[in-house]
Amino acid sequence: MPFQRDNPVRVLVAADSAANAGLIRKLLTDFPNVAVSTSPDHSVEDFRREQADVLVLAFTEVEKSERYCLGLYRQGAEMPAHEHRTILLCSKDEVRKAFELWRDDIFDDYVQFWPMTHDA
Repeated sequence: MPFQRDNPVRVLVAADSAANAGLIRKLLTDFPNVAVSTSPDHSVEDFRREQADVLVLAFTEVEKSERYCLGLYRQGAEMPAHEHRTILLCSKDEVRKAFELWRDDIFDDYVQFWPMTHDA
């Protein structure tokens, strides 16, 4: 989906750390519509409210990202119907696992994201 100024892409950054989510939000300066979701209890409501075109998963472990997505699919019936891309951010130690999940079409793409907040 190309970025267009008249119809800006909506991005939702989901993370288990507000600090990491804030750092990623700061880095996405080209995108004016970036929201953050850090509460697992509100993940479905956040996704519904934001109607994101891109869901960025920035959890500290790939397994947490996978559980977050499964939870959205189970609890939010509109997630599969809402067209969006899911990008998984992972550490250098989990690139292999991220690749396997991408290959199995669990996520649309993955990025080795280094540094995380503690390294910034």
